[in-house]
Amino acid sequence: MKKFSSVVYSDHSIAQMDRRGITREQVEALLKQPEKVLPIREGRVAVQGLIESRGSDRPYLLRVFVDVDQEPPAVVTAYITSKIDKYGS
Repeated sequence: MKKFSSVVYSDHSIAQMDRRGITREQVEALLKQPEKVLPIREGRVAVQGLIESRGSDRPYLLRVFVDVDQEPPAVVTAYITSKIDKYGS
């Protein structure tokens, strides 16, 4: 499975992560140990895995979208969802 040791962050991804309360530490931990890497389109993948979040004992799914057709790969956005079954983690 693809692991990402080094990435850059787009301005959009930083803004979205701040708005959604997602830290770089959470994203980088997931990129180093992804549960799934799913192709979205040519040059872009969704990296996802379960995390604990928001003071809940319930797991959430962190999804990070990465453009892999550049070096280093670029994080384009990230979000947390409770819809784990929908995205197949």
